[in-house]
Amino acid sequence: MRLLSGSLQIVAKSSLFLTAYIVWSSIGHDGIGSVKALAINTQSTSSLPCYDWIIVGAGASGLFASGAASLLGKSTCLIDQADPTNSGLLAVGGDCSNAACVPSKALRSIARQGVSDHKARQYADAAINAVRARESPDRIRNTTDLYFVQSCRFVSTHEMEIQAINASEPLRLRARRFLIATGASPIVPETFQAQAKAAGLPLYTYRSILQSVLATESSAPFWKMDGSTKKRLLIVGGGATACELGQTLVRLRPQWDICLVAPSVLPSEDVKLQQAAMNILAKAGIHCHWSARLARILPDGRVELSDGALLSPFDGALLCLGRSPVDSLESLHLDSAGIAWTNVGVTVHEQSLRSVSAPHVFASGDCADAVPLRSRTAAQAAWTGFYAIRNGALPRVLTFGSASVHPTVPRVVYTDPELACVGKTVSECVLKYGLNGFDVAYCTEEGSDRADMERVERDTSVCFVELRAEKRSGIILGCTACGPAAAELANVIGVAITNKLTTSDVARSIFSYPSHGYLLHRLALSMALSDTNGILEVCGPIGGFLGRTGRSVSCLRDFFQRGVLGRKRQLRKRQWEAEGALRTLYPSISKERESNQTENKELLSYNHVAANITLCSEIENLVSHGHSTPSFGVISKNHAIEFLAWAERNPSNV
Repeated sequence: MRLLSGSLQIVAKSSLFLTAYIVWSSIGHDGIGSVKALAINTQSTSSLPCYDWIIVGAGASGLFASGAASLLGKSTCLIDQADPTNSGLLAVGGDCSNAACVPSKALRSIARQGVSDHKARQYADAAINAVRARESPDRIRNTTDLYFVQSCRFVSTHEMEIQAINASEPLRLRARRFLIATGASPIVPETFQAQAKAAGLPLYTYRSILQSVLATESSAPFWKMDGSTKKRLLIVGGGATACELGQTLVRLRPQWDICLVAPSVLPSEDVKLQQAAMNILAKAGIHCHWSARLARILPDGRVELSDGALLSPFDGALLCLGRSPVDSLESLHLDSAGIAWTNVGVTVHEQSLRSVSAPHVFASGDCADAVPLRSRTAAQAAWTGFYAIRNGALPRVLTFGSASVHPTVPRVVYTDPELACVGKTVSECVLKYGLNGFDVAYCTEEGSDRADMERVERDTSVCFVELRAEKRSGIILGCTACGPAAAELANVIGVAITNKLTTSDVARSIFSYPSHGYLLHRLALSMALSDTNGILEVCGPIGGFLGRTGRSVSCLRDFFQRGVLGRKRQLRKRQWEAEGALRTLYPSISKERESNQTENKELLSYNHVAANITLCSEIENLVSHGHSTPSFGVISKNHAIEFLAWAERNPSNV
């Protein structure tokens, strides 16, 4: 009872403290910079509209942020750029709703049916309008002041100047806090723009294709091209956008000859996922030129690649070279408010998303440098938008230690079948846990009951599931999947990773048969029963206690062996294991390594060798099947030797 009474007192004091802070913040005291804001309010500019929050950008991040601010009772102003390409149509939602996620998935869905591109565009039009109805500006204006602007910029620390549409003069707004959520734009190098203009080659991005779905053919140059006659389209880049649009466009316009040029496909993912992507694109009929880059566009229309190859002229080029927040951030004149930023976004603290140079300014989504490039998705943008508002509304002591950027974001490529990865890749697991510190279970869908049922409907030969877990504890580390429901499997494993679930936890669950997730359950079950502790855990309460105790003892033993008693001995042992694996894999590499050691008089670090072993294992797998790899082209022993030589010269890049 005494313990319960003490706990209640702590809760009561915490509640009083939180209530006092909310009252204190409501009268205008906002920590750092708040006194300055109040001083400005009392000056001659006090007649200007003043908000608790001004949010710049009404995409996924800005919409979630404005909703969170409104729920907290904060006066909020939401500013978004008017879209000049859609005949004055005003809509929120950013790229995801209007020029990326929604229209691309709608086109992908209808393209499966083999219909004409005109009907596909009508279907995408209906999907976009349905989404826009749920994101209506009129509904947003019930709780938030919404401005569509032609331009927007900072003029001082707490003031912005906007040029609203249909307004004759600019308007100045003031706020105590700001959230920058302007997103990112597709990258179009100026060099390629000039070369394409000289050659008369139209350049497109995902925006100029998907955003013009609603436009008429006269105002949409890409869709104006005749889809019934033979045309040539060049796709530059090997990321998710290139894969998705490439497969969709070749289905909508089968008469077209589509070529893809990229140094690699899905470069940040596992080799198995890369190989699946290459197979999907090849089966779609796309001519892929891997291990090459677009060097230049010649005046006669031909395209020169970095490997010296010359491609005949194209009717258009789709650039999928990534996205950058630079254009939108430059237009804001951030220097006027003392906001530091770089080419990857506003410089913020990772834990709070607060600007390092202007404490009253936050950034979220694709324009915050704390968000990793490969996890810049609409879901992550919405997450960071909400947490940015939370961090600005609550005292820092209450949010201390809380992550504002989610570490586990499913990465999905919406091809057909889908490609998905969540958590750590194989290479990342090797670098953190060592070659023997984690387990990998792999299973193809080919030969399963579900594959036999749907063999006529779809291609099952490329589908697979791979699960990775820590060896001793069984905690799930990551998953890679290719299949019609790969995105859903990634969501399930994302929950497992976030909550530190083990393979035994997943194995104790029941998955419906014959669902696509049943393969995942089989993998988790096989990994959970791979050692004595796992078998004990299924024997009942006593066995489960013994199994969990055994795992805990093993983890403690490994910890002391690695971190206290024999770290150098363990690293030396792993190093010799790696050297032995190299000699077994390629004897010629051993000779090359010995000569390098004679010259340098030093051994490779464990992480260096481990990364090489991971790559060489994947190389061996590709060689045995006669495939090529996106990083090296046609694989040979010489390529592996060249990689090791490069890695020794650049150990920090491995």
